Amino acid sequence: MLVAAHGIFSTYGHPQHEARTQTALLRRKHRAYQSLNEALQRNHQSVPDDVLGGIIMAIITESRLADAKASNAHLLGYEIAVRLRGGLRSIILGSSATQTSHMSHIMPYLACQPVPSESNVDTTTQDFNNFLNFFWGQVGCLGNMRSRNTDPIGDSGPSFMAPLKSRPFIREFLHDTELAGYLQLQLKESLPYMDQSSQFLSLYLIALTVYRLDNSQEVHIEPFLRHLCTVLRSSSTYDGAGNPLLTTQGFLWVVVKAVLDLGDMFYLGQACSQHRAQTIVDAVEALKVFRKMRSFLVRNEVISFLGRSLVTHKTGSEIFWRGGWVQEHDE
Repeated sequence: MLVAAHGIFSTYGHPQHEARTQTALLRRKHRAYQSLNEALQRNHQSVPDDVLGGIIMAIITESRLADAKASNAHLLGYEIAVRLRGGLRSIILGSSATQTSHMSHIMPYLACQPVPSESNVDTTTQDFNNFLNFFWGQVGCLGNMRSRNTDPIGDSGPSFMAPLKSRPFIREFLHDTELAGYLQLQLKESLPYMDQSSQFLSLYLIALTVYRLDNSQEVHIEPFLRHLCTVLRSSSTYDGAGNPLLTTQGFLWVVVKAVLDLGDMFYLGQACSQHRAQTIVDAVEALKVFRKMRSFLVRNEVISFLGRSLVTHKTGSEIFWRGGWVQEHDE
């Protein structure tokens, strides 16, 4: 609340009272941060859920009102608090909070833009390869990747695809449903960071879930995708042409809910709780990797790769873009 008040008064405060208000708010913020720092340093005492929630709110608010350094300072405090509680998985499994509260742990990494790198070294290829290793490791088929291009950033684009038995069905399903409008495989550089991270995480969670199901429970892929459409329909209004009006950020939470719902659809008891915790951890870990990408180019290539990992087949690359399909044949 103090962070929000500071931002509001800084932007809209009356000039006559601005100096006095700024001083009062800065003094209160300073005291609040002192109290928070003291709580975090008492290692023998767990950081309660309300303190964690307050830090999350401060990160979200600061990311909209101040520069990246301010929100990243809050993010460091949040990560310390999470470590003091034994890690994110332990917090979720040991908490009686609602599922919505658990989902809030995604927000710090979704909203907090990383501090721009001051290095002039081009790390595009390295960052992309780091993501590939992370993704295939999470999927569980790291040793099964096939590579046609040793330089994944270039005119031919990334083409590191593992076998996906259900790809023909997935390609047809994504083309024929209202999901199509949300599977844009390019970023706009002008997009705010939270829109970029939301677009990334939506595609990442869909691809991760489909690949994991394809590896072990292929029969569940169609129910998952149909449930994703159901959640979208129930969460969005529609324009005159029947297209959903949900924003990119809104669609992300549709995806998160659909993946979380797999626990109720296919698992029982403890396995369901473990699935929900794993989903939140998967989202946070992916966003940590996304935050380490130091250029817009590599973020754009990663998003393109995630989409193509669902629809590409051996004879060419089918790339979905704005409700249409473009066929790119191999050379």
